[in-house]
Amino acid sequence: NATQVVNIEGDDITFQSIPIARGWNIIGSVSSPVPVASLSTQPPGLITSGVFGYSGGYQGATTIQPGKGYWIRASDPGTLQLQGSENASLTVPAVPGSGGLTLTFGDDFGDSQTLSVSGDRNAANTLLTELPPTPPSGAFDVRFATGTITVLAPAPSDGPVTYPIAVQSVGGNLTVSISGLIDGSVAILSGPDGREIASSRGGPTSARLAGVRDLTLSLVSDILPQAYRLEQNYPNPFNPTTSIALDLPVDSRVSLRVYNALGQLVGNLVDEIRIAGHHTVVWNAGNAASGVYFVRFQADPVEEAGRGYLRNMKMLLVR
Repeated sequence: NATQVVNIEGDDITFQSIPIARGWNIIGSVSSPVPVASLSTQPPGLITSGVFGYSGGYQGATTIQPGKGYWIRASDPGTLQLQGSENASLTVPAVPGSGGLTLTFGDDFGDSQTLSVSGDRNAANTLLTELPPTPPSGAFDVRFATGTITVLAPAPSDGPVTYPIAVQSVGGNLTVSISGLIDGSVAILSGPDGREIASSRGGPTSARLAGVRDLTLSLVSDILPQAYRLEQNYPNPFNPTTSIALDLPVDSRVSLRVYNALGQLVGNLVDEIRIAGHHTVVWNAGNAASGVYFVRFQADPVEEAGRGYLRNMKMLLVR
């Protein structure tokens, strides 16, 4: 049972030609670091992704290190050539588009993942944006529902935009923080129940959550609205989720409820004070039956009396 040291002799492997299939592949390395920029394929041009390692979350790599495995995607079958270099850098690149908005997620086990929203309209075409397949159940993973690590910020004329985020965690608490900004926009992170968790507009920029699997990031205009407004939900008809946009000209006590055609309450989406600005609330209809539903939006200024706002809106759920 004593500790032993075993010496294994052999020659260094400085070059390797690895068969790859169409789609995502797991590859190894050679005896010395391989710069990702030096990778080549036969036939040429097969690589259609970044190179990703996994260490408590997927991380983009600029260098393939000895003794580790990596994900890479190919457009067609072929071979991948690895040529080692003793002088290769071992750095990990910044997240594409990280000059915009960054969301950092972590758990109690030290796992972490960073997502970003880029104002660079070319960022969505970079190789590092699409992540490898979701790891097995129990492994930490956070990604946009599009399967990417980065999404592109909308043009100011596009109006409010929502980005669903899928969370897979071992358990315990999930922490999230928002940093940076997108010109002309405010970022709002909401939970599965549509309640605001964190934002980039003066409220909490970080939160600690328990048992969360699905989140929604919303980008809305940073220009304060001049009046109360309830916008038509989008999409409509919908199945099973839809977004409801609210405008608050001042800090207000807000109530947002959903009723069925019989007048029965089926969802209490918001019942709290919210600061002035544009808000987006996501309703997940869950197992609700197909049919017409009504949203009741009521808002009353926190510091002023007699200026309350009340409006109802019809929505259509189609299974």
